[in-house]
Amino acid sequence: MNEALLMKIGWGLISSPNSLWVKVLLSKYGLDHTLLPNVLPTKYGSYMWKAVGGIWPEVLKGIKWDIGNGNKVRFWWDNWATEDDPLHAFTLQPIPLEQVDECVARLTTDEGAWNWRLFANFLHHHLFLKIAAIKPPNVNVRMIKSYLALSKMMVNDEDSFWSFVWHWRGPQRIRTFMWVVGQNRLKTKVELFRRHIGADMSCARCGCFIENTLHALRDCPGAKHVWLALDWMLYNLKNLWKYEGFFDWTCLFEVTIWRLWFWRNQNLHNGVTNSTSNIVMDIKCHTEEIQKINQSFFVHADIKVEKHFGWVAPSWPWFKLNTDGTHKSSGLSNARGLIRNCHGEWIIGFGMNIGVGFITGAEIWGFYQGLCLA
Repeated sequence: MNEALLMKIGWGLISSPNSLWVKVLLSKYGLDHTLLPNVLPTKYGSYMWKAVGGIWPEVLKGIKWDIGNGNKVRFWWDNWATEDDPLHAFTLQPIPLEQVDECVARLTTDEGAWNWRLFANFLHHHLFLKIAAIKPPNVNVRMIKSYLALSKMMVNDEDSFWSFVWHWRGPQRIRTFMWVVGQNRLKTKVELFRRHIGADMSCARCGCFIENTLHALRDCPGAKHVWLALDWMLYNLKNLWKYEGFFDWTCLFEVTIWRLWFWRNQNLHNGVTNSTSNIVMDIKCHTEEIQKINQSFFVHADIKVEKHFGWVAPSWPWFKLNTDGTHKSSGLSNARGLIRNCHGEWIIGFGMNIGVGFITGAEIWGFYQGLCLA
């Protein structure tokens, strides 16, 4: 059969799991629709199915893995971290039975980072670097959503989460920064390594083996001291969102991670070091400035007002006169008007050419002619 057609059918089995024909085929041949098989069972089946099974390895070569939430990707048996063979082909010792069929999501911590202790003894060091360069399932969205849940603003889906980010009342540069964090595109050492920019993934400030987003903004000792200085856990657990009687925690949280990233870059690229107390003061100053702007008259004033215009009938027994004047680019001017009763019925009207003039003159002529007509 035509290879292009077979490839299209193979791709349909992957990309359209909810289609009726895909459900029928997977059910007929006993395949799980939630997992991607390495081979298709072709011992029994139609001529077409055997042909698709023969070209299935080529279909898999054209797939780029996206682990998503990690619940449908098998850690040891899918090629999500390697190109040719799955991770089980590179193990240094037998995998425990309880881990053989684990999905990727089960091998991460509650904070969304890789749980290295669960598989570090089974793989070579060069595979650690490949895994570290892959974003764990929903790491940074999970981090920010945890904060939203504590502040009783838990979102139900990804669209609501991004809506919260872009509708936050603050500078556009901070909203953009939060969007980058949520997309896991912050230029940490891990992200730069993933883009083949540099070969070192360790944190330049504390020497930690991996500097990902969570480490840079929360777990690095410099960042951790700032959070502790802000008493973040106490205020989270007590739901005291008015920090020190003035600062709103929503604003303080976003400003804090924004300034932590700023001072991280100052230290890394310019050699600038700053004490925890100075960073906390810097964060408070920026938060206070944003809150004052949010509370000002100009922010809360209704600058844009939407009004609807339409003709309103007069009360009985009155009549209403409406006139208008126009001025064309050629210089010619016109005027027109009409009179309607309280029911909106047309009583009488007029239209006239004024000649060469200007728009104000046309308006005046229309008003004058309307009064004469009335």
